[in-house]
Amino acid sequence: MPLRHPDRMRAFLYEARLERARGQYLKALMDFKRWLTLWSQVYGTQHPEYPFYLAEMADSYWLARDLSSAKKAYEKAVSQILAQVDKLFNGLSENEKGTLLGSGSHRA
Repeated sequence: MPLRHPDRMRAFLYEARLERARGQYLKALMDFKRWLTLWSQVYGTQHPEYPFYLAEMADSYWLARDLSSAKKAYEKAVSQILAQVDKLFNGLSENEKGTLLGSGSHRA
């Protein structure tokens, strides 16, 4: 199976999660980095799921007490999530925006 095959890449993510659960944070970080590198080469860093995986890696930095790296990863993840929300929100009609913000008309 090629290295960039989705199932093979996913194995790195699962391994990272298992290592983090076992308290092996440095090993988990190495697998998260490998996962994100491969995943972003295939899907790109603008993919809607990317910031959530980045936040997972930030969790591992936090648990490993690398607070500086955790902060950077969290900030990047939040920034990308907010950019996605802005992009999606701007694509909505005024009625849809009003509905989401609670000021639109609702029908049961």
